[in-house]
Amino acid sequence: MFLRSLKQIAKILGEDVSLDAPIRNCAIDSRNIEGGDLFFALKGNRVDGHTFLPEVAQKGAVGAIVSKEYRGNDFGLCLIRVDNVLHALHTLAKEATRQRKEKIVAIT
Repeated sequence: MFLRSLKQIAKILGEDVSLDAPIRNCAIDSRNIEGGDLFFALKGNRVDGHTFLPEVAQKGAVGAIVSKEYRGNDFGLCLIRVDNVLHALHTLAKEATRQRKEKIVAIT
């Protein structure tokens, strides 16, 4: 059972959403968004991912993980508000890794 719905993802992050839409994929770059994706609005030194919400909505994203401080428009997206977007991404990555049955091996 991998992370495949907005409701499931919100629950892991300690939030609640009314929409239980399926998630096709996740992205941190708005240029990679396709229909059914979930966008992580990361804030960097030069760019704030929240400014790309209109673009990801237009491309068909289902939802976005945004900062609780974000007060702008939702552009038709289901917004999951969290204290720290990067921390939420890490939490979901750890959970997806935990749910895998395969062993992960890293070679450096």
